[in-house]
Amino acid sequence: MCERVAAGMTVGQACDLPGLPCEGTVYNWVKRYPEFAEAYGVARSVQAHRRFDQVWEIAEAATAETAFLAKVRIEAARWQAARLAPTKYGERLERAKGGEGDGRPQLNVIIRRFADDVKIEAAERAAAGLAEDGAAAD
Repeated sequence: MCERVAAGMTVGQACDLPGLPCEGTVYNWVKRYPEFAEAYGVARSVQAHRRFDQVWEIAEAATAETAFLAKVRIEAARWQAARLAPTKYGERLERAKGGEGDGRPQLNVIIRRFADDVKIEAAERAAAGLAEDGAAAD
């Protein structure tokens, strides 16, 4: 039976083959049986590798007439490979070192007004004075 299931098939396509269980049964087995869940994970990893390999095959087969279609198919294959095996094919983001440690990318924004430094310093002093006056009024 397994020989009939190709690495690029979806679960639905495989389950449509004669003699194989329906999709719902497969997903229930994933939840109920740890050994089956592990085998399912390996199969999904193989599928990710296959999708990644298909990117090159699609690019090689593209012509000037099929370039747009090839691009769409390549993006779809890359997206699926990244979802199936994110640590291998997912986008890599620079993570902030230290700091909050929440794992999100860090974005630093610096806003600078191009004016005389004297005017900026006077505005900062005035703002600091207002903040102190407001705190004292409470």
